[in-house]
Amino acid sequence: MEKLNNRVWFRISDEGLEKLDTDAKKTGYSRGAYLRNIALKVVPREKPDEEFYTSMRVLTGLANNINQLARHVNKYDSDIARILYNQADEWGRIQVELREKYQLPEKL
Repeated sequence: MEKLNNRVWFRISDEGLEKLDTDAKKTGYSRGAYLRNIALKVVPREKPDEEFYTSMRVLTGLANNINQLARHVNKYDSDIARILYNQADEWGRIQVELREKYQLPEKL
């Protein structure tokens, strides 16, 4: 982890501070982390709601179940196992795409 040795001081109005805190809270970042991202031209996304995390857990469970089926079936039929492994990989790619779209910060 990068050491944060330097301080930057600036003044801000009450309204500006309130907006800053509101925007930082929406992302789940601290005020400092939010400002560091903005300074690096990275716009943090709003933190997804609980439904997003529930959906991601369901997707993870589906991918794991498919992968377990593939391992079991591989003993008997490698063609079906290959299809199942491909499906598990596809679920994994969907999860990555969703994280990129809804969680990862956007660069300016």
